[in-house]
Amino acid sequence: MAYYRVYLTGRDGRIRDVRPIEAASDDAILKLVGDMDLRGFGAEIWDGARKLATTFPYRERD
Repeated sequence: MAYYRVYLTGRDGRIRDVRPIEAASDDAILKLVGDMDLRGFGAEIWDGARKLATTFPYRERD
């Protein structure tokens, strides 16, 4: 298991919050974040100094 950092960003791309999340692999963290309710936020996923290739863009709130 590894700890990843998920940075939640606002419409302007600035960091609003950071959440450490433990996951078994890169694929697992991508699935976890993909399943999160990100309305009102975007997300970037980092493993130490390595930014994973996939980021989740800002989503408008309903």
